[in-house]
Amino acid sequence: MYREHGSSDDQAEDLLATPVKPVSLVTDIAERFRESVVNGTLKPGEEINESHLAERLGVSRGTLREAIRILIGEGLLEKLPNRTSRVRMLSPDKAWEIMTARAIIEGFAARVLAERLTPEKLERLHSIWQHLYEAASANDRASFSHWDFALHQAIMEMSGHEVLFETWTKISAWIRLMFASEDYSPEEMLANALNHKQVIDAIAAGDPYVAEEKLKADLLDQHELKRIAGLQSLSSNGKNPTELE
Repeated sequence: MYREHGSSDDQAEDLLATPVKPVSLVTDIAERFRESVVNGTLKPGEEINESHLAERLGVSRGTLREAIRILIGEGLLEKLPNRTSRVRMLSPDKAWEIMTARAIIEGFAARVLAERLTPEKLERLHSIWQHLYEAASANDRASFSHWDFALHQAIMEMSGHEVLFETWTKISAWIRLMFASEDYSPEEMLANALNHKQVIDAIAAGDPYVAEEKLKADLLDQHELKRIAGLQSLSSNGKNPTELE
């Protein structure tokens, strides 16, 4: 499900501290969890205190548990033996698989988008990227992660390739967990934003193959993979994250 994004100021607040509106409570709570994982409010391995959180949100524990059940089904949360739940943690192997799968899926989506680009789509890409760059310049990690995820999501959606987008959506919980694992320095955030600008420029130029390769290269950068996924522990598996073909 794609959700239109508001301003970065709207996303800077603690989404799990503000009472929810009395409309689609379960859907609202579930989306707040998703956003809170991306922006770092909730960390992988963090346990959910249901009574405390229900009080903060102003909802019943039953409503909260229904949202939690949805997120467990998506793979964003997991149930513990003591009946509490926590944000799921990814193993290095799983992280490697997610990043390399994203490179193939998102790379091809960028290729298709370059072939189907419209002025409206390009304007939307530039708008999201501007938010991303401003967040990086301000060293606002939460807002940066939000807009980084939004940009990848927009590329997938605007490609118009329904099967690719549905596939990406099915693993989006894992993708959110990858974003939660990132710990960019200010310099790395700026570099990442500029790398994304190269992808957008290739899409804007209508060069599908360059757009695909730029996005794949961004996701398969060996330093990035090692930093996020701890790939040094995978050396015994014989996997080379830069060799997919």
